[in-house]
Amino acid sequence: MEVQLAFQLFMAVVMFALTIGLQMLATVGALWLRDRATPTGAPISAMGAAAQVGALTTALLVLAFLQSLIWAFMYLWTSGFQTFHDALFFSLSCFSTLGFANFLPPRGYDVLAALQGIVGSLSMGWSAAIIVAAAHSYYMELHRRAGVSLDL
Repeated sequence: MEVQLAFQLFMAVVMFALTIGLQMLATVGALWLRDRATPTGAPISAMGAAAQVGALTTALLVLAFLQSLIWAFMYLWTSGFQTFHDALFFSLSCFSTLGFANFLPPRGYDVLAALQGIVGSLSMGWSAAIIVAAAHSYYMELHRRAGVSLDL
């Protein structure tokens, strides 16, 4: 049964809101972790900074999986796929924009799948920006505490 375009767009808006909402929570969590892990004036080592960036990166990878998992449940719930494995594999390949050809979207889910790829690209870019901002923040802090001038 072909899914109507209006339903695909409605589901895309709902899923976009859930996905971006989770990404916003992750951003707030990263800021909270940064403030909590290194209180003002507290010493930080290069190893501590690397461990915190590593933990943040791992958390964001888990977030990407959870976002894909939500999309997979949506595909399964709307009868887009017959098995959870197929829905999850398809969702992960769309979200990561790999787009494996051995799983095509069910008839009528093409627009929704393409929109998931766009949302996945935005989320991955956002996660990369969080990681770079955290690493830059630690880099600047370590140099400031070492008394190294960062003026070019």
